[in-house]
Amino acid sequence: EPAKITVDGRVIHSNPITITVSKSATQNTSKQPSTEKSLGEQANEIIRNNLFIRLAVDKNQAYLGETIVATYKLYVHPNLNIVNISVPKMPSFNGFWTQDFGIKELKFTTENINGVPYRVADLKQVVLIPQQVGNLSIDPMEIEFVVRLLVQQQRKRSRDPFDMLFDDPFFNDPFFREFFGRIMPDSREYRPGLGSGFLISDDGYILTNEHVINGASEIKVTISGFDAPFKARVVGADYDLDLAVLKINAPRKLPYLKMGDVNRLRVGDWVIAIGNPYGLDHTVTVGVISAKGRPIDIEDRHYKNLLQTDASINPGNSGGPLLNLRGEVIGINTAVNAQAQGIGFAIPSDTVKGVLDELIKKGKVVRPWLGVQVQQVDQNWAEYLKLPRAEGALVVGVVPGSPAERAGITRGDVILEIAGRKIKTPDDLVAVIKEQKVGAAVGLLLWREGRLVRVRVVINEKPARL
Repeated sequence: EPAKITVDGRVIHSNPITITVSKSATQNTSKQPSTEKSLGEQANEIIRNNLFIRLAVDKNQAYLGETIVATYKLYVHPNLNIVNISVPKMPSFNGFWTQDFGIKELKFTTENINGVPYRVADLKQVVLIPQQVGNLSIDPMEIEFVVRLLVQQQRKRSRDPFDMLFDDPFFNDPFFREFFGRIMPDSREYRPGLGSGFLISDDGYILTNEHVINGASEIKVTISGFDAPFKARVVGADYDLDLAVLKINAPRKLPYLKMGDVNRLRVGDWVIAIGNPYGLDHTVTVGVISAKGRPIDIEDRHYKNLLQTDASINPGNSGGPLLNLRGEVIGINTAVNAQAQGIGFAIPSDTVKGVLDELIKKGKVVRPWLGVQVQQVDQNWAEYLKLPRAEGALVVGVVPGSPAERAGITRGDVILEIAGRKIKTPDDLVAVIKEQKVGAAVGLLLWREGRLVRVRVVINEKPARL
């Protein structure tokens, strides 16, 4: 029975290259190794039309123990800009013994495909020694779904220090104005900004970062294949997650990207970042996943769970897709570490999938909110507060005007139960609150000054930017 190549623990299907393997030369003399097929017939395209990674093998038939040379070739459309390429180790191929040979330097040549002069370079060579019959295949994907965002932001123009003199009430006196005229109102200017996004439906919904469109007075979307940009409206946005959904009205159905499963993504996997850094349309950078679940702070935003990659993510890339080799979105390009080279971050796709419907239908992400800051109760706190056990969530702060304040919760209280669920750690409290509906009244069991106290609180919606 033939065995299919498994990549990252899963079987991949898409126009497979088939290598017919016999046990020995004497058992199958009628089938000799052949190299007659062209590169196009042997190849599997990863990104059609604009960027390809093609896998070519030097033969399609072999015997057990015979060497097959597989070459990964990068094909770049002349209109694309390649900023950075990082080539990781190849995945293991079930059914084959493999030896990975890296390419020290990318040397581009030119190859015409349907009249287009593509730039071509070898990315990687792998020696395969078959141990059983197998199919080597990689799914195709496209980048036609990536859009360019032009954002206009209105702001006050900075004023000359001398102009500040006229802010003095004296100069607004009617007598003064009679001679000098009315003081001109504050002038305004429009500052353009650039960002990226990508289509998530055929009827014109676009996903991007919230910080790309924050404060925008006008948003225009440029899509490949259309001469004029589209005006876009903001359907929904969330500051905390740094996500925004836009909508355009296009005259026809549009190609769009599908969300992938980030849980199947592993450190070391290939990824492709696409966007418009520094205004350079459809720029592609290639790299690997360096880490998962990274928490970082950028200006006044706190990101709790980001993908880290060495694929270059520069200004203008924000909001563009981070793709796996199946052409699925596994992240939204979000941030770059200005302190180091080759470190970029992306919001994982599972975060997006959890809130996308809510952003489209409600225009925001509704979060239940209690309004307390808490910390773990350790043994020292338990002894100080005379708690029987070192459990619960110790309240160290209460937000003014919050549900907790209205319910009478104060600093020093220890939350032991909420909605009938025991709370042993602050994480338990967060998990239970997330399950509550806004407007629901729930009971809390507190430890206060050496005794148990019960209170009732109405869960509210969390305010934005809190």
